[in-house]
Amino acid sequence: MKPLPMQDIYEARVKGITLQELSAQYHCKSAAMRSYIEKYCQQTGRPLPEDLVAQQMYEDNIRGLSYTQLEKKYKQNYHTISNKIAKYCEKYHLKLPIEVQKENFYMEMFNGKSITEIAKEYKMSSYIVSSRISSYIEENHLENPKEKEAERIYQDRLNKATLQELALKYNYTIVTISKKITEYCEKNHLENILGSRKTLKTLHLNESSAEIYKQFQAGYSFHFLANKYHVCEYTIKRRIKKETQIRLLGCLKQMLQNKKTNPDSIKQKRK
Repeated sequence: MKPLPMQDIYEARVKGITLQELSAQYHCKSAAMRSYIEKYCQQTGRPLPEDLVAQQMYEDNIRGLSYTQLEKKYKQNYHTISNKIAKYCEKYHLKLPIEVQKENFYMEMFNGKSITEIAKEYKMSSYIVSSRISSYIEENHLENPKEKEAERIYQDRLNKATLQELALKYNYTIVTISKKITEYCEKNHLENILGSRKTLKTLHLNESSAEIYKQFQAGYSFHFLANKYHVCEYTIKRRIKKETQIRLLGCLKQMLQNKKTNPDSIKQKRK
């Protein structure tokens, strides 16, 4: 029997060619093909092709690829992929990807990253990142990084940082920054450095309502404008609504003024 090109077979298997396809190509049974590959790996010290594929799936999942994305990339269904990852973790005594993610998310937030930044990095929703951090904290009885972040925001505010600067630095809205400072002060029995709740209500954008209205009319969304000015969408909507009312009142006043100054032209139109 002619020797099989095992290196070519191994590389084909790594690329995803099935045992059935390889056995049909080289005219042998699938079990025999599996045995040939295993012997080749033992002789060369190379890992099994299944382990390499599972390792790639494992690492991709940790980096943030969802199972839907893994299905498209590896052209395999959810159950096959999840089983391969689980067996790979069991074989090499590794944590499951979700457990690794929880720890990574926690450490990144503990070192100063916001949930929004982590979510962007891993291409996940902020809700998923937040829930996994909370789960990791509960499971390991750890300090909540949000409290440490609130302390940093409080200290920056004490050092005369404006709310706008804090919103830019921590990637939150001004409203969220104000809320975090207030909650931190209440929890630690400190004087609220923002002042009373009445004072907080007077916080407003530096940009005029007219300018925001112009940008909205130009096609920019509430979400885009809220992110741009680091405020909540409600604030943007309220500003635009207010500006719309002002403009409508202006039009009505102009119409009434025209009626007073040109009454004859109005009568002629009625005739």
